[in-house]
Amino acid sequence: MRKLIRIHGLIIVKYIPFMAPVTIEDRSGGFEAPVIFAANHCSSVDPYMFGMLPFENAFITSWPFKIPIFNKIMKMADYICTEDGWPSINKQGEKLLKKGCSIIVWPEGHRSRDSKLQRFKKGAFQLAYETKKKIIPICITGTYKLLPPGRRFLTPSRVKVIILPPIYLDHYSKDNDQISCLRDKTREIIAEELEKQKKIMES
Repeated sequence: MRKLIRIHGLIIVKYIPFMAPVTIEDRSGGFEAPVIFAANHCSSVDPYMFGMLPFENAFITSWPFKIPIFNKIMKMADYICTEDGWPSINKQGEKLLKKGCSIIVWPEGHRSRDSKLQRFKKGAFQLAYETKKKIIPICITGTYKLLPPGRRFLTPSRVKVIILPPIYLDHYSKDNDQISCLRDKTREIIAEELEKQKKIMES
């Protein structure tokens, strides 16, 4: 089911004319799955972008579970509902990672209403700390213009998915709060890339 969902996302991204093909820029330097992908979130089309990544993955999310048909599909795919509480999220996340399935998380917790990067929550980084899996920051640009929150129709936009270098747990001293360090470092990296992409678009 997870593979079918990923193929569905790939088909949508490939064949819906967003104005220009969605591009992927891989600056990760390579990594071995499973990992935890942490991405900025501005639009309901963001999840479809992950159909372009050749990795088995599952989302930690909430709103699809509130839609009758989507609810069944999400459960069949073993996607994780944020409203189940941290113990359940952690247990399901560990189980999926052990199976070789990467996890996709929106650390902001919801879509940004103004395209600006919001405060990051700790959940994804606690899961990374407890499972010793790498965090892969993902910067998504162009989707806010494409379909911002509250809009029903697409606006042509150039969308880019940028895979940034992994963040390793052993980069941090044991004297520090590693979960907070992971969260803050990931947010900083994505924020810097968003600013860089903004300047490129304005030039």
